[in-house]
Amino acid sequence: MIQQLRKREYIKRLQELRTPLKQSLGLNPKQKDSLHVVYIMNQVGVWGGVKIVLEHANRLTSSGFKVTILSHFPRPDWYSFEGNYIKVPFSMDVAEAIPNCDVIVATYWDQIDMCIKTGIAPVIYFEQGDNHLFDYENLNEETREIVKQQYQLPKFIFTVSNQTAILIKKYYNRDSKVIHNAIDEKVFHSQVDSFKWKNDYILMMGSDKAEFKGIRDILDAYKLVKKKKEHLDLIWISPNEPEFKNMDKSLISKYMVNPPQELIASLYKGALMFVSGSHYESFSLPVLEAMSCGCPVISTSNPGVLEYALDEKNVLLTEIKNSEAMSSAMLRILDNTSLQEALITNGLKTASQFSWDIITKKLASYYTEVSRYYPVQSSTEDDWNITISKEDFNTSDDYEKFMKTLLTCKENFVQIPFSYELIDDHPMAIWTTVATRKTQNVDSQENKKVYCKTKISKDIEHLPEAYKIFHDGKYDACLHMLNNNLLLETDSQKKAVYIKWIALCLIELQRDKEAFSLLKKSIQVYNNNSDLYYLLLLVSFFLKNANNAAAENEAVIKQVINIMGDCTDYMEFFINVEQLISKHLPQDH
Repeated sequence: MIQQLRKREYIKRLQELRTPLKQSLGLNPKQKDSLHVVYIMNQVGVWGGVKIVLEHANRLTSSGFKVTILSHFPRPDWYSFEGNYIKVPFSMDVAEAIPNCDVIVATYWDQIDMCIKTGIAPVIYFEQGDNHLFDYENLNEETREIVKQQYQLPKFIFTVSNQTAILIKKYYNRDSKVIHNAIDEKVFHSQVDSFKWKNDYILMMGSDKAEFKGIRDILDAYKLVKKKKEHLDLIWISPNEPEFKNMDKSLISKYMVNPPQELIASLYKGALMFVSGSHYESFSLPVLEAMSCGCPVISTSNPGVLEYALDEKNVLLTEIKNSEAMSSAMLRILDNTSLQEALITNGLKTASQFSWDIITKKLASYYTEVSRYYPVQSSTEDDWNITISKEDFNTSDDYEKFMKTLLTCKENFVQIPFSYELIDDHPMAIWTTVATRKTQNVDSQENKKVYCKTKISKDIEHLPEAYKIFHDGKYDACLHMLNNNLLLETDSQKKAVYIKWIALCLIELQRDKEAFSLLKKSIQVYNNNSDLYYLLLLVSFFLKNANNAAAENEAVIKQVINIMGDCTDYMEFFINVEQLISKHLPQDH
């Protein structure tokens, strides 16, 4: 399901690219006293690039910045970080949930256009490298053009290495600022205790699902070495459970899935060597971490490691995908104590140059400089009929976000969600037009939805007639009206809303089997509507309590709802649907 939801978001972003918006910025002569930086993340799983962003959040927060990270996924628990975190429903683009801030950092190329279109703040593209840089020649022509188009939109781009900056210039003709990654010297240092293991061991790191990490290349090299060094073991750190496809599992003495950072440091320290087989990297952080722990390193000559690696000095470099050369390098380290000591000494010196104290100052200075810019408005308040005031918003930040988006958008109608509650402890929101352009833009037929919170509750008198009848407890009459409306309706989204209210009527009338049948059938059509899943979960619980075999698998439905979040792309939706589950249904133990 996650892949389907991400694909749906990607398609939506491609549709938006039909009208790409290059960010136009003005310069404010005054510097702001405190800064709020927002990072947009496509994923927050165990990955080096995610780790860097989380560490940015930690270091900037300690330096007095306010930092917020937005993603569709739950707050990561595999790496400790400070700062705010917003889990965004899959029904909206992550960028649409960006709060009012001073700097927006897009962390992947497909986010840039959507971030700019919020109109909230200057957008920086933070490039950490992927196949659009390292495998450019094998990209299809359409993808090349899309990425190239995105690259032209932001004023600011920064990346983690000079090697990556060269590729950005080569393929996309954009200059970029270089701010290196760094290592946490409090975790990765030479005084850390060595990992205790029965034999000497080589350490490798990476996922076998990511071919570019070269895990199989390292295994092939180790297999050759094993013929001469029978008692030498191989320990593998993987961010996920290995698949072991097309590899000899017996070669692996031990593997660990996402161990704590402190244990990784101990594993570096105890290893005879750390081997990186990456086909490409933008900045190889594990190599630096190993150096910082006093571990000799072998690495392929990938672009990222060349940022700091000096062959025969602080690392032994081998040709990419050359297992024989890698095995020869392994044997050299095993048989040459002087070489081991030289690599350790020089590696420690290299690692000391990439301290977070140094890097954070550069990062903070860069963000402070960028924060002086602001998106240029394409309209004024006088161009709009606005039916909401500053006092109606929950916070001044909500109001600022609304106004910034309003005055930079191309749409003719701007909507925000108003809340209302017809069912006890089940607040809902309905998208309501609060601003209309006085002179219509003929090039735009869409509504602009701005997700922000207000103090306004939708009055019952301003809701559809069927809702008033439901509120009065006339469920049979309401059901009759809704069924008629459903038959006449052609709009798919409105149909889903009618079905939700029909199910609510059936629940109130204690016709749970009918509600179950309707909802079960409807989620096949509206599989992105978490409201329908929630009601199916509710009815399933009622039927289970009545010992009825029709009940659905509750755990599966809960998982679907937790993944999707609120269905904000529909005209109305339950607010915080995940919390409704914990509030109104018994929890698993």
